[in-house]
Amino acid sequence: MKIKNITINKYKAFKKSEDIKVSGKNVFIYGENGSGKSSFYYALKDFFQSSVENINMAELRNLYLNDGNTDCAIEVKFDNNTSNSLSESGRNTNITSIIDANRLKSFVTYKHLLGVHNVKLDNELNIFDLVINGVLKHYKSQTVTGGVQLGKLWKDLLEESKIPYGGVKYYHARQKRIAVEDKAITFNNALDRLFFTGGSDYLGPSVNNILNKLVPGLEINFLRQRINVNDKGEITKPKIALQITSDGRSLDSHHPHFALNEAKLSAIAISIFLGAILSQSPFSRDIKVLFLDDILIGLDNEHRLKLITLLKEPEFEEFQIF
Repeated sequence: MKIKNITINKYKAFKKSEDIKVSGKNVFIYGENGSGKSSFYYALKDFFQSSVENINMAELRNLYLNDGNTDCAIEVKFDNNTSNSLSESGRNTNITSIIDANRLKSFVTYKHLLGVHNVKLDNELNIFDLVINGVLKHYKSQTVTGGVQLGKLWKDLLEESKIPYGGVKYYHARQKRIAVEDKAITFNNALDRLFFTGGSDYLGPSVNNILNKLVPGLEINFLRQRINVNDKGEITKPKIALQITSDGRSLDSHHPHFALNEAKLSAIAISIFLGAILSQSPFSRDIKVLFLDDILIGLDNEHRLKLITLLKEPEFEEFQIF
């Protein structure tokens, strides 16, 4: 199923009802700052997200409109002649095909990739924050994460580790340690399956396949330290490091944080994100949407063209790309 038509009424930057006829095709959106590009992005994102959670459309109504109506709405028509909508008065988006499409978490914005500016601060490239709080924050799989978003697994572990013992919840340090260890095991196991064990959920081959098309000769392996819990229920510093080779030459001893420019680091982040989306795509048989908001900004001209060429390859042909 591909999206045929999108109607957005009084949502964010939209001051009236607008019909956007996309006819099931890939779409390139351009315009001046403030023209509504990001509002269009978030309209589709909220539409799919509403399949699994309540979206308060009243709060998203164009703030300059004071007519008292409750008509902020998003309607999406598909090429099988079905339509679904999200509005202030209700929704009918909580159906299997839309829920499955939402699982892909395939709405990528440039803000997701800004973390590449922070991984260069140390002598090693630690991409833990970029991955867990950025490109894979919303990743979830029943087999890998138990159906919980990866970012939430980390947030729950972090918050549990900060609860002091000697209080209402944990009187003894041992009680806290056991609870934190339980969450650490779940989180560690999820990361192992995604980055380190080499099983069917391992992202390495898919990520490197994409990366080699964006930056030929560049290859990454993931290295990390498992999160450990001490006797007080405190956790060690998390780490996902990159072992990088360029044309077969290891960069580990050549300061990779200097050898890689921002465009190459952005390409690595994009490759991790797209690799995860492709690995999830079999779970959404009917609808596959890929929305890239300002992603090309973080790339130079050469890498922009390579990304556009990549998106035309067979593995993305089932996706409707915005």
